[in-house]
Amino acid sequence: MTAGSQFGDLLRIARQTKGLSRRELARMAALDPSYLSRLETGERLPSRQALLALADALGLSEPEVQDWLMAAGYAPMPVLGLIQGIRTRGGSWRAGSPEQPVSGWQVLAMRLEQLGLNAATTGRLLAAFAQADLALQDDAASWVSNAIARVIQVLECPIRSAVIPIAGSNERLLASHILQRLLLHVIAEAAEIGVTEVVLVLAPGSREALFEPLSQATRIAIVPNLRLHSVEQSAPVGLGDAILCAHEIVGRRPFAVLLPDDWLGQRSTRPPVADLCRMRDIFRQQGDAHVIALDRMNRIDLLRSGVAQLAEAPSPGSAYPIVRLVEKPGAEHEIIRLFDEAQARGEEKGRPLGIVGRYLLQPSVFEALGALKQLATRPLELTDALEWVRRKGERVFGYVVEGRRRDVGGVVREMGELIESRQVPAGRSAPRSSARGTTGDQEPLAPEKEL
Repeated sequence: MTAGSQFGDLLRIARQTKGLSRRELARMAALDPSYLSRLETGERLPSRQALLALADALGLSEPEVQDWLMAAGYAPMPVLGLIQGIRTRGGSWRAGSPEQPVSGWQVLAMRLEQLGLNAATTGRLLAAFAQADLALQDDAASWVSNAIARVIQVLECPIRSAVIPIAGSNERLLASHILQRLLLHVIAEAAEIGVTEVVLVLAPGSREALFEPLSQATRIAIVPNLRLHSVEQSAPVGLGDAILCAHEIVGRRPFAVLLPDDWLGQRSTRPPVADLCRMRDIFRQQGDAHVIALDRMNRIDLLRSGVAQLAEAPSPGSAYPIVRLVEKPGAEHEIIRLFDEAQARGEEKGRPLGIVGRYLLQPSVFEALGALKQLATRPLELTDALEWVRRKGERVFGYVVEGRRRDVGGVVREMGELIESRQVPAGRSAPRSSARGTTGDQEPLAPEKEL
């Protein structure tokens, strides 16, 4: 039996089993009826694309597709079974244009070709492995597995973009090489969770010193390449204003905000903890909620930070609904009184926590920031926008970090206050400096303000 007649018999039996005429099957597979006739008689062998189109039209199973491929003289595609299993469990595979969509076995084969998972590429890879020494084989295996893991992270991550503000008054006091180190650390965090686009919000005139070197470094070090953008914030008038500067690039998609002056690492007595990875997983599970990082802070730090009140006693590594958010509360604010009471009782329950510079946000935050900006809120703070959307009914969760937090911004702030104290004329008090890159007294979002 020739290969053509073997395939022709399989095709004819499958068509008759489905009760289709040649003309009906040809129409379903977008093939010419005369071409289909020659396939069944064994006069011709199909192209792989035509074979997969017929398999789609007849609804063949994965083992049947493999039999058809071998009968037509093609190598089997074992990976199809795995992909078909994903498809059966609810995955979506589409290609082509809306007018001419391609689906089913054709697009699976197309995706495999795009991924390089075909017989030719696999054979070439294995042949190259066989010629290399053992050390290089081990290195190459690690490169390939790491690249695949990175691509999977990107595909699974619900967030594509991260905004990193570095235009605040604190950052303007730092040398560029120190800022670059802080930025590389936080960009690595973003890449770890699957972010592929980073927007740096820069102070005027800092692009050449910061953006250009980082852009070159990320192109070399990260696979797939991280797309780096930059925008300018003309003046440090609040973290919320910096976020708004990135709105056009981020668009209406979920995004991350990462502050480089909040350094998260491992605690000395514990193994490394990927707090941002856990926040990403919680963000994905919650669907339409916002997730922000929190940590225990002393009273002094709370007075100059964003503060969150939770509905229950927190524990590290978990997330809880937030019931109130206040930016830089005054010493007489109710949320500070709750902190003092919990501190006196020695209890975690009811103790407000400080906001750490890691946020995973829904795009509705941009709308809230725009509304607050129209109200001439100065400085324009991200905490106020989050409280705005919370009062509108959106869910905001606080994740209590497990890793060790180092407040680099606090050190820089103290330097700035020292410099300001030496420059202020006698009889005048220095303005309070913000750990979030703003200056001046903060007017918190009042509970009675119309939302």
